[in-house]
Amino acid sequence: PVYAATVEIAGVGREDSGCAHRFFAWRQLKNDLLSLGMDAAIVDDGFPRTYIRNSFGIRLNEDQQSGRAASLDAWLKRMVESPDLPQEAAVRLAMFLNVGYTEKVHSDEDEAKDDEGKDDEAKDEEPTDPTGPTEPVNAAEGEDPAQQ
Repeated sequence: PVYAATVEIAGVGREDSGCAHRFFAWRQLKNDLLSLGMDAAIVDDGFPRTYIRNSFGIRLNEDQQSGRAASLDAWLKRMVESPDLPQEAAVRLAMFLNVGYTEKVHSDEDEAKDDEGKDDEAKDEEPTDPTGPTEPVNAAEGEDPAQQ
């Protein structure tokens, strides 16, 4: 069976995100989180067991499948909400769930520092770039904002 996960951010469903994976992929995610530095006690806690019967080609019954699905759901929520989530593990979870993320390119404080070195005349001039202000870069695309 395939186990699906949907993504909600601040209570709003994200139709562009979510996943559907077989149990092997979920187990691989758990192992990846361990290798990325998460505490084994946190990662292993509540992760559903592997049934030996599967290795012989015997399918899980309905109760076993629904129990595994509920356990995966609870486990995934704990991983995402973990205060001890390393950055690399957060990126791995985002990839697994097909969640895009953006990186803030410039802050207002950065712009203020940039403006300090300019004279007053340069500050009053209109920008000459006809394309307008630069939008935040999608970190997954790896674009360099200076080259846009």
